[in-house]
Order: sequence, then C-alpha cells, then structure tokens
Amino acid sequence: MGEWKKSHDPLIHEDLTGPAESYGDPGPGFDEAGIGGEFIRIGVGALEKSDEEYNWLKTYRIVDHGLWEVDQGKDWIEFTHSLERESGWAYVYTKRIELMKDEPGFSIIHTLRNKGKKAIHTNQFNHNFFVMDQEVTGPDFSLEFPFRISSNDYPTDLVELKQNKLLIKKELGTGHIYMTLDGFGDTAEDNQVKIVNQKTGAGVQISVDKPLQKIVFWAISTTLCPEPYIQLDAAPGEKETWISEYRLFNTTQ
Repeated sequence: MGEWKKSHDPLIHEDLTGPAESYGDPGPGFDEAGIGGEFIRIGVGALEKSDEEYNWLKTYRIVDHGLWEVDQGKDWIEFTHSLERESGWAYVYTKRIELMKDEPGFSIIHTLRNKGKKAIHTNQFNHNFFVMDQEVTGPDFSLEFPFRISSNDYPTDLVELKQNKLLIKKELGTGHIYMTLDGFGDTAEDNQVKIVNQKTGAGVQISVDKPLQKIVFWAISTTLCPEPYIQLDAAPGEKETWISEYRLFNTTQ
C-alpha cells in the first residue's frame, strides 16, 4: 500500500490510501427521504439528501457524525461507529484490523449490528488502491481469480483475459481501465484475487468470506484496484459479520 495520488482533501472520498471500504448503494433511507431529508452512510453518519438522484462523486452534508470510539493493542486496532436517529435508523459498526500471527498479512474483521427499527439493506466494496513498489501499472502485473473471467465492457487494447487471469498489455500512462468482471459463482470461494508484480515479486492474496455481489477492476498508472462488492442485510436486532484477509508474499523468496 502507499500513496497513489498527491492531492488530499478530507471531503473527497478518494483522497486516501487503501484498503478503503465504501458503498455502491446510496445508503439506507435515501429512496424514501425527500429533498432536505436524511439518509445513512454506514461508518459516516446521517447525511442530507440534496438531489433526487444519488451522485457518488458528490460530498453530502453530514447532519450527524455519530459517535466514534477507538481501541488498540500491540498488533490490532479497532474502530466502532455508533449512530441513532429519530427516523428509526440505528446501528453499531465495528471494524477491527489485526496482523496475522503466522504469516505476513492482516485481517479486517467487521460487525454491523442493527439497533434500529428498520431493516438495513446495502452493499459494500473495497477500493483497495494497491501500490506495489511504486511500479507503474502495466505488463509486470497480473491478477488471478478462482473462476474463469469474462467481461462485456473491457478495453481490449489494454487488457487480455486468459482463462482465470487478467493481464495488462501495456503501461497505462495517462490512460485508465474500468471494467466489470463476470464468471463468479454464488459461494465465498470465488471472492478472492491474487495480484503479483512479476518484476519485483511483490504479491497479495485477498479473500472475503462472503459471496460476491459483483466485482469491477479499475486502474490508472499509479494504482490498480480489484473492487469486490458484497451484500449486507440486517433486520432490526440482527447483525452481519464478515472478514477480509490480505496475505502478503514475495515470489522471489
């Protein structure tokens, strides 16, 4: 991981390093709220709805940040975000990041408890924003999946799909890649990807213990990002739990 862009603005959601989790859906309450009403972004708080259509590039005004608590130990750190609104939305979201004990890597352990009166339905994805040895995104990188990849929208001049591998044909320079990947099944076994830089030997294996809802791949010259989406559903009083694991390795060792 590392910095993939030089700018930083705390109100711009992409001005950060990875792994960086977010949501593809607008968030609970968006569809039912009127203009000036509120909707929920888990891990952010209650936001003001200012347009009929959700714009993922827009920075919405936060009307309630909720309550943040942080705890930490020698090899872990835990963030807890709590929110309770009169509108009926309420949750406790905990994210714990801990180092693996027997191999290089770390786990992200999530728990989302629905403490409100309304069911929570949303999806979550991870930007990842991988930066490996500051190498330019290009033919030295390969991505490997546990399923045969297909796609209806990939740039054939930049990407080659070879069974379960995604290969980049040339250095991106000022270009970019954005494509949806298909071919995965409905079990968690398909929610993983291995990325290797053949030049330096640096690699990472990502796995999530929930089935894929969808997966996209986005890349520019400074970063490459497989972005796996999962579905989250928690009725009042219930919870969702999921774990993302990042195993780090070097093929030259």
